[in-house]
Amino acid sequence: MKRAVIFFWLTVACGAAIPAVVAIWTASAKGAPLQTAIQEWTDNLFAPGANELVLTLISAAPFLLLAVLSLFHMSGGNSGPRTAGVSGALIAGVALAVQVHSSIRMSHHSTAAIGFLFLPFLELIVMPIGYGFGRLVSSLLRR
Repeated sequence: MKRAVIFFWLTVACGAAIPAVVAIWTASAKGAPLQTAIQEWTDNLFAPGANELVLTLISAAPFLLLAVLSLFHMSGGNSGPRTAGVSGALIAGVALAVQVHSSIRMSHHSTAAIGFLFLPFLELIVMPIGYGFGRLVSSLLRR
């Protein structure tokens, strides 16, 4: 049960932190000092037209779903393959979220932000694939 709770909070933290970390990282990569990038992100949390809080909630929704499912899924027996599956889903979701957020924020096209609307659906497709891959790797390592 302790492992399930740790994975629950790790998943919630990843879902909530990725948009902020990537926003600050991309602003720094574009030449802004770190302090300015952090200040810009906090100023845009509730700003009209650049509402970072809404983008964070949209991006975090699949991670919250994974967190709740992993809490119930890992509470039962046979937690080894289940832990590997949830780890695979989390890794796949984090990799996709970082890549999509980075490419949207680094893009110069005016319609790139539409990608934020499609990101939760992409994560809901990629996370089960990552879960299956994690379970597959776990079963191959146990042989």
